[in-house]
Amino acid sequence: MDNNPPNGKRQWDVSPFQSKNTPYKNEPLVWKHLLFKNLRSKYLMLHGETYEGSFDIEILDKPRPKEKRLIADRDKKTGKPIWAIAWHLGLKLYGDEDLLSVAYQLGIGVRNTHGFGMIELQ
Repeated sequence: MDNNPPNGKRQWDVSPFQSKNTPYKNEPLVWKHLLFKNLRSKYLMLHGETYEGSFDIEILDKPRPKEKRLIADRDKKTGKPIWAIAWHLGLKLYGDEDLLSVAYQLGIGVRNTHGFGMIELQ
């Protein structure tokens, strides 16, 4: 399943905040849409059926939390780093219990195998 946004960017390039040089009029909305799309693909993988319910996510941290640029992986051919931007922020997720359970078990986003997108309940 393709989780990439339009404009040639990759999902992990999209910010939960409006970036200065973004091609999107509403980057946070694109970010939410892509997280939901990825979460639905994980739901399909676990449950064997598509998720038809709703989902929403609210960012609780104001003002804007700090971002950190990290090496997520290395290119297998060149050995050059593949960069990712990590966010440590408070979120409130809205959806039915089955979908939220998938988020808690597998995390949100596309870089879960690299340790990103994991959720800590408070």
